[in-house]
This record gives sequence, C-alpha cells and structure tokens, in this order.
Amino acid sequence: MPGADRVTARGLVAVCRMGIEGSQELIDEIEELIPLARAAPSQVLVDLLLALFDPFTDRDPERARTLARDAVAVARELGEPETIARALIHAHMVPWALGDFEEHRRVLAEADAYMRASGARGAASECLGWLAINAQWSGDFEAAAGYVEGLERLARASGSPAQLGLVLQIRSVMALARGDIDSARTAAEASLAAHRDSGVQLEIGIAPWFIAEALAAAGELTAAIAALRTSIDDLAAPALQGYRAETRARLALLLLEAGDVAGARREAMLARAEVAPRDAFTVASSTASVAAVHAAEGDHESADRLYREALEAWGRTGYAYELACLRRDYAAFLVDRGRVAEARLLLERVLAFFVSPLVARERALTEDVLRRCAETGASA
Repeated sequence: MPGADRVTARGLVAVCRMGIEGSQELIDEIEELIPLARAAPSQVLVDLLLALFDPFTDRDPERARTLARDAVAVARELGEPETIARALIHAHMVPWALGDFEEHRRVLAEADAYMRASGARGAASECLGWLAINAQWSGDFEAAAGYVEGLERLARASGSPAQLGLVLQIRSVMALARGDIDSARTAAEASLAAHRDSGVQLEIGIAPWFIAEALAAAGELTAAIAALRTSIDDLAAPALQGYRAETRARLALLLLEAGDVAGARREAMLARAEVAPRDAFTVASSTASVAAVHAAEGDHESADRLYREALEAWGRTGYAYELACLRRDYAAFLVDRGRVAEARLLLERVLAFFVSPLVARERALTEDVLRRCAETGASA
C-alpha cells in the first residue's frame, strides 16, 4: 500500500476507534498521524484534527481552538461545503466548556449562516440541538422549545439514531423542567437506546444522566444511583474523564439523598480529582457536591465556603439554569442554619429566573424552599 494510502487507512481506523474508545493511546496515535497527513489537504486530515480537538476542549482550550481553525482551513481548501460546515460547528465545544455562552452562540450562528448560504445541511441538526441547549441553559425557554421542534423534524426525516438521541435527550430535560416526570423518563430511556444504535461511546455514557434525573424525581433513588454507576463504567476511557467526573458529582448528591454520606464523599472527591481545571461546568458542580457532603457531615463552615465558591464559578459563566438551581440548594442550606433573610434574597432571584410555565417544576421546588423560610421564620 503506498505511503499516503497507508496514512489514510490508519487515520480512518483511528478516528472510528476514537469515537468508541477515546484512549490516550489513540490520542497519541492521532498526534503522530496528523503531520503525516498534512502532505495534502484531505478529508481524513480534517477528521483527524477534529478527533484530536475533542479531548482538548477542557484540558487545553487554546490547543483545541487551533485544531478547529486548522480543520476549517483544510476543509476550505477541499472546498466541500458539508465538511466546512462540520468543521465550523465543531468549534462550539470550546466556549461551551468554558461557559462562554455568547461566544458559543456566535460560533453556532456562524455555522448556521454558512449552512444556509451553501446548502450544506449535514450538520444542521447538531447546530439546532446546541442552539436549543444554549437557550435552555440561558433561560430562554420558549426559544429552546422552538429549536427542538425544528430539530425533531430533521431527525425524523433523516432517521439518524444520533440525531434522534439528541432530540430525545433535550426533550427529557424539558419535560422534567415542566414537571412531566413520566415523559422525561420515557424520553431519556429512548435517548439511550438511540445512542446505543449510533455507537458513540460518549453519548452512551452521558445518556444515563438524564435517566437518573427522572428516576430521582420519581423517588426511585436506588435505580437512579444504578444508572449513574453504569455511566461511570461507560465513561471509563481516559479521553472521557471529564464526563466521568461530572457523573461522579451527580452521583454524590444522589448518595447523600440515600443517606450514604461516606459513598458521597468518595465520589465527590473523585470528581474533584478527575475534573479538568478549565471545565467550567464540572469545576462548579463538583465543588457544589463537596459542599453538600460537608453540610451532611456537619462541617457547616466548609460547606458555606464551598457553596459560595461554586456560585462564584457558575456566576462567571452563562450556565444560568445551573446557577439558579445551586442558589436554591444554597438557600435550603441557609434555611437549615436559620439564615432565613439571606435565603429569601437568593430565592427571589431564582423565582425571577424560573417564570416560564415551561419550567414549572423548578419554580415549584423553589417555592417549597421559600415555604420553609416562612416556617423557620415563624418558629424563630
């Protein structure tokens, strides 16, 4: 086999394996293949650059940005609109990992504008899906619902299991926010099935997050905990460590609900150890999980400090939804300490965020904590 063909063949295999395994060995192999593939612009070179991009989004964002720019440049040399669109949209994961929602929207809008102008539609569903996610987490719930309607039409038309899995995942999140727990669970379970059909290990690994959320909301803690343990197993590859850390942070909170404080501490500390320092989301969520563990152990001073750290971390980002939920959790902690006035101020901000009927359950949960404020104040 000639040298260029051999590089192409190795590159194709490495890219396919990366989507399934994501091991450090594969990352090293792709690093080795990219210089060899640079002899001429090619589809496999674009694929190699994008495959290497993923593990660097939260480890080294600047390296990831460089890889994305290189992929777009090579794609433009090839002149293939679908490849250009795919390379353009891939870059959105860096601002997402950093919590820069404005930049995230800009990247998606640039990709969307290019696709509309060029007629390339292969990445349209991914673009719509992430626009929906951005809107939901920013608090523009009506816009998010509109994006999902468009995304579902594309997914149904294409028959792509990956696209269908994304639609169902977002629908699960939205159903739970409304308070339709049964629909949330059904959509989350169907999303996992679709992602298993697609074979992308990352998506298979994170799909149980949404199943666990629905199960926990239904009071099925044992099943929810089992779902997250499955997620940890499915995210075992080194390249997926950041997602595994997020799973552990979520698991720690469920273990606390189940009364397993020691198990919660173990998972929360592992989350802190595994999270990448530039992963804005899980830096905050893992800090919050450790705060909750300290609170359960009676170390209220440490819990207070860590809750504030987590609030500050999310406050620097566009993760407004998660910030509102954490404010509610911190307010509940404050109520337990008798600090009712501070709790009320936080809860007023949370209620101002969760105004839409599309997030009725979140508002109801917030009002529950506010009622506790009134009861604590009355008994003081």
